[in-house]
Amino acid sequence: MTSKQPAQRLRKSPGQVRSAVHQAVIDLLSDPGGADLTIPAVAQRAGVNHTSIYRRWGGREALLADVVATRLERDSPLADTGTLRGDLRAVVDRLLGGPDTPRPA
Repeated sequence: MTSKQPAQRLRKSPGQVRSAVHQAVIDLLSDPGGADLTIPAVAQRAGVNHTSIYRRWGGREALLADVVATRLERDSPLADTGTLRGDLRAVVDRLLGGPDTPRPA
């Protein structure tokens, strides 16, 4: 007879936790008819303890903000024109469809 040992969780690095949690959020948001986006649901999907999420992000709103900011930074890096005015103009141009797109009056 063999005794069953409880499965040990492998300790993840902070980068692995962040990546797994971010992916869990994206997966839950992408799942039509899926569960509500709750910290316990994210933790279960990511394979981490919910306390790790609360300790790092504090709550759902901060977690969502981090996921959105990270995705925007990765998918749409901000322009670095050398001046604040140029950077802001580039952001506005991108939001409005480009520098050749007519702007509403």
